[in-house]
Amino acid sequence: MSQRGSYYEIEQLAERPGRLGALVSFVKRGGTLILLDGWSAAKGRNSLVQLLAAVLGSDPRCTPVPVTNEQSQNLRISTSFFESLEPKIKPLPGMGLSNMQCQNGTAIYSAFVKKVETSAAMLWPLGKGGVYWIGSSFTRPNIRGYQQVCERMYCL
Repeated sequence: MSQRGSYYEIEQLAERPGRLGALVSFVKRGGTLILLDGWSAAKGRNSLVQLLAAVLGSDPRCTPVPVTNEQSQNLRISTSFFESLEPKIKPLPGMGLSNMQCQNGTAIYSAFVKKVETSAAMLWPLGKGGVYWIGSSFTRPNIRGYQQVCERMYCL
């Protein structure tokens, strides 16, 4: 989460629809929007959920989930783009990581907690491009799995 607030609010995307339209158009033409973390323990929310819903044009119904214990997550996508990623990751508390439970989208890494899919990384295709969310603020770089996903997306 930005120290100043959510990207959606800072950029005034509700008041300036042209900005949101330009971002959506960029992704639909084949661009990649990469969203990193967004979790705020102090506020108990993910500041990127509102932006995600606005860009996708519908609410993905995501609930932020803090990393409170060790939970192995499995790679859920085996296409050529993702096939060389670590098969499992283990988000740990205190490492600047977060999870989300979303009712739509595709999990890159996830675990089923009480029969509900909890994800450390997600993707949503949009036009010819895609929106990716990675549950890491990268306050601790080189965490296995997270670093690889980000490298595939050219975000580092």
